[in-house]
Amino acid sequence: MSRYQVTHNRSIASILGVAAAFMVAVLIVMLCRPASAGADPSELPVGASFRECADCPEMVVLPAGEFLMGSSDADIERDVAAAGLLFTRFFARSGIEAEAPQHRVRVGDKFAVGKYPVTASQFREFFQQAHYQMASGCYVSSLDRIRPDANWLNPMLQQSDQDPVVCVNWSDAKAYVQWLNKKILVGIDDSGKGPYRLLSEAEWEYAARAGTTTARWWGNDIGQNNAACEGCGSAWDGKRTAPVGSFRPNQFGLYDMLGNVFQVTDDCWHNNFDGAPADGSAWLSGRCDERVIRGGAFATPPSPVRSAARGHWDPAVTRTSDSGFRVARTFSNALPPR
Repeated sequence: MSRYQVTHNRSIASILGVAAAFMVAVLIVMLCRPASAGADPSELPVGASFRECADCPEMVVLPAGEFLMGSSDADIERDVAAAGLLFTRFFARSGIEAEAPQHRVRVGDKFAVGKYPVTASQFREFFQQAHYQMASGCYVSSLDRIRPDANWLNPMLQQSDQDPVVCVNWSDAKAYVQWLNKKILVGIDDSGKGPYRLLSEAEWEYAARAGTTTARWWGNDIGQNNAACEGCGSAWDGKRTAPVGSFRPNQFGLYDMLGNVFQVTDDCWHNNFDGAPADGSAWLSGRCDERVIRGGAFATPPSPVRSAARGHWDPAVTRTSDSGFRVARTFSNALPPR
């Protein structure tokens, strides 16, 4: 074989080697590319996370499934007894009985839920880009009164950009969702209707339970350092919100479903579950000037820091320093709101 043939063959081998290495690198990049770079989120498997834009919340895909929503008679007695003193238990019972009757709910299709509550940083992007207008005035938990100068920018407690946004109400949360839909769906009309929305109350409890039947996803007892509440054993108890993700996630990979901040759902308030939807959709009739909140907060005792615990904003325009929200995303085959 001539020197030319040897050199030529080596050159071809070198070129092929470089080309192969390039193709491998391209393949690795494609496999590691986040869903936000163009993949259809509806095709992602259960448990996968995605973000559809740099400012969008990170979402986790949840499975379809069935669960028992609310509290049984035995659950009510257990949670009333855990409320503490006789005087405290008297008032706890009236709230806990709003969690009955326990009933089966089927969430018929997979959907996505925010991995964390919406943060102050994420809300700021919306506030600035949408030129959103909202009046000041927020109920400050530590002061037990409304401060007319308090707002989400100044909730009268120390917060970082990664803390959940507070001093926002149901209308603010709906406006955020509308902006999010317009952001990811170029050319959408001013209604902002799209796949992003608030969770229904049933979806929220389904997501919070993550397949468990105990009072909390980690067990019946509040334990230590599982969440932020007044008596949860965390560094933030009764003082301020914790940065999102400061505690372990539940079995669905969701953080801060219990404690830290109350989370508003899309449902109108009812005193119990008589006649509640069984398909996981939001209950959009009833006392719609009041909206259901879930999860408990850094400034509450452990009693509302339970998967079944229910509360409501009265009225829905109320803003408080311990309440925020998280978002859900519908896929094309999911049920529409009722």
